[in-house]
Amino acid sequence: SLAYEKITTGYVYELADGDYDDLTVMYFENPKYGKESSLVKDENLISGNIHILNRNLRAVVMRDLDLRANEVVYDIGAGCGAMAVEIALISDRSRVYAIDKNVNAVDLIERNCALYTVSNVRTISGDAMDVTGSLPKPDAVLIEGYDGNVIDLVRCLGRLNNIRLVVVTRNFDDAYKLIELMHKNYFENIELKQISVNEGKNYGRGTYMEHEDTCFIIKGTGEITG
Repeated sequence: SLAYEKITTGYVYELADGDYDDLTVMYFENPKYGKESSLVKDENLISGNIHILNRNLRAVVMRDLDLRANEVVYDIGAGCGAMAVEIALISDRSRVYAIDKNVNAVDLIERNCALYTVSNVRTISGDAMDVTGSLPKPDAVLIEGYDGNVIDLVRCLGRLNNIRLVVVTRNFDDAYKLIELMHKNYFENIELKQISVNEGKNYGRGTYMEHEDTCFIIKGTGEITG
């Protein structure tokens, strides 16, 4: 470096309010990015022919769920259980209800829970519109692969209590309608993210960026009153 250069290191929160020269260069590093962004490794999951949310998408969803200790969490459209297992590992005193109407998915959820030795996940077979009425009221709800009308489902669940809601969808119309519904009902902390995730695949001596997932993630906190 040059003699008059000044190098400062620290955490983001320590550097955020600093007063810097116009020619300042900043470099931020997340040493845990990559495989460590998720506690559950894709290659270890038993998935059959069921799609798994990319591990980096799972990390975004986990952040948006904002899990606390000892909560009731619904994972609707749970697939092979990747998110349910992730939630159970991070919030091990919470009760996680993994709901899917595909009987093969329910079997995979149970096998993956056994693989990761989590005991706080209960699998529920059936359509969420039909089965959630008999479950404890949720603190947080994740809808990630629901095979039905997402808007109607959110209207149904939103009347239960003040919930933290995260919805993952590839349908722009659903995303738009959900945001509209949340605003109408005065939800707080509303966010809409469109995320495309590319994964590096090794081919010979090089790395090829292969497209994996593009989706919308909608989150908010509130209840449906009308």
